[in-house]
Amino acid sequence: MRPGAAEVATLSSVTPKFAGTADYAQGTVAVTLAGAIDLSNKQKIDELLRAVHQAARSHAAQEVIMDVRKLEFMNSSCLKMFVAWFDTIQELPLDAQYRIVFVSSPEMVWQERSLLALSCLAPGLVSIER
Repeated sequence: MRPGAAEVATLSSVTPKFAGTADYAQGTVAVTLAGAIDLSNKQKIDELLRAVHQAARSHAAQEVIMDVRKLEFMNSSCLKMFVAWFDTIQELPLDAQYRIVFVSSPEMVWQERSLLALSCLAPGLVSIER
């Protein structure tokens, strides 16, 4: 965790497949996802996304940085959870909404296609950095 950051949610490697962490500092919630997200750990990513949303709301965060460079796989059921999260954000008043920036890896071919599709579902809310 970065100095001065307050931890908001942590998921350890509950399964050998997935690890996710989140912390807050200076108006930003930083999330790191690694491994693979599929039906076996769908509940864990759902819990993390809910915790991230609560942290962003309670800290009036302007941005969530979602580092997925080490995320090797995400199935379509789990992608739907991100869509639901975006819908939840878009239902907030404009002054309470926050942006999501995915930091992706050009080496993970699936990320370009999937993250682009996600960003098209929430233009102005979701962006992608490589």
